[in-house]
Amino acid sequence: MIAATKTHLAYGRNALYPTSQWWWFIVGIIGPIVISKANQGANAGNVLDAAMIDRDFYERVRKINGWQYQIDEVEAQRYRAA
Repeated sequence: MIAATKTHLAYGRNALYPTSQWWWFIVGIIGPIVISKANQGANAGNVLDAAMIDRDFYERVRKINGWQYQIDEVEAQRYRAA
C-alpha cells in the first residue's frame, strides 16, 4: 500500500510540469485559432492591395459584384438612381 501511494504522488507531482503530455491540448486549441485569425486578415489585405495596383483585377471583381462598400445613408442617397 505504501508503494502505491508513492507512485500516485510521483505521478501527481509530474503531471503539472509543461513537459507532460496533457498540456498539448492547449496548443491544439489556441494554435489553430491564432493561425486562422492571421490568415483572414492577411487574405483581405492582399486582395485590396492587388485591386489598388491592378485596375483589370479591380474591374473583374466589380463585374461579379464582388466589392462591398460601407457608407453612411446620407452618402448613399447621392449615388442611388432616382
